Formats: sequence, structure tokens, C-alpha cells
Amino acid sequence: DFDAVRQRYVDIPDTSSRIALMREVLEPLVVPAAQSDDPAVQALGTEIGAVLTAVDQEQDESSLRRLLEDLRTTVAGQDSPAQRQTEFVRQARTLHQRDDIDLRDGRAVDLGMIEAGTLTGAFAQAVADLEAGDMSGVFRSGEHLHLMLVSEREHGSVRPFSEVSAEIRPRLERIRQDVIRQRVVTALLRRATIRDLE
Repeated sequence: DFDAVRQRYVDIPDTSSRIALMREVLEPLVVPAAQSDDPAVQALGTEIGAVLTAVDQEQDESSLRRLLEDLRTTVAGQDSPAQRQTEFVRQARTLHQRDDIDLRDGRAVDLGMIEAGTLTGAFAQAVADLEAGDMSGVFRSGEHLHLMLVSEREHGSVRPFSEVSAEIRPRLERIRQDVIRQRVVTALLRRATIRDLE
């Protein structure tokens, strides 16, 4: 009876129990619907299957987000940036060794030193204002959830001209030659005339 199921659903206080009830009610409908001769019933069975798949994915993401938030809390509780980095790596390795969660192709990656402007989108926003030892919040990029720790940050510096002049001299010379060529071509085009030989 639909009203009884609806009332049970409303009375359940937690999400995971509501999801279990949805599975209990909907899963038995998928196979008979697929075997039906009625295309509308088959379509309904396909839709129910899609809903159950989406619920599974959402539940998986919710669980992974909670795990990453817990990892973040544990790491943030460390006293120094070095301890936070060590604990971050340890926690990430532990997370990847668990069999009870599906990380898909998730992995702990050390991105190394990254030059400003290299990261884009959600990654750039996540680390923009972080200092060494700081962690981002859990964030989404594409289909994946991420948590980043900035282990080191070097702020840019300006090198003296005397230090860089030898490096930039050939490039400046090429630019100067290109400007001269362009001026000569422009001057020649102004003096040129086009005659019709017919």
C-alpha cells in the first residue's frame, strides 16, 4: 500500500534508513518491469533502475565526503605544518587501503611545486589563499572530490635586471629586428603602385 510506505518514509529520521526503504520498495519492481511486454512498464523499470543507481552514487559520494571531512579534521588537529603534512599522507594512504569504500580512480597525489597560474578552476580557488600547512575544504572538480594540503609556498620574487639581461637580450634583439622589418614593409607598401597591364 503506497500510503503506508509513504508514512514509513516520513517517519524515518535518518537518510540512510530512508534509502534502505526506497531500495526495499523499488528493487523488486525492476526485474518484472524489464520482463513485461508493455513498453511503458519497461520504461518505468528502466527509470526505477536509473533512480536506484543515482541514489547509490549519491550515497557513495556522501560517504566519501564524510571520510574526507574526517581526514581533514584529524590532520588539522596537528600542531605544526610538518606534522600536518605527515598526517595528511598517512591518512590518505590509510583511506586508499580500505575495502569498504569505492574510491574509483582516486589516489593521493603529490603535485610538487606548482607555479602560480598553473592550477585552474576549482583547484585554483581551493588553494588561492592557503599558506604552508593549510588545507583546502573538500571540493568537487568534475566527477571527483578533492582535499588539498599546501606543504610549502614560495612567494614570487623580482630578479635584478643585471641578473636577467643576458637571458632576455636575444629575445629583445629578435623583437627589435621584427619591428624594423615591419617598418620597412609598411614604407615599401606606401610607395608601391599597382598598374593594370592589360
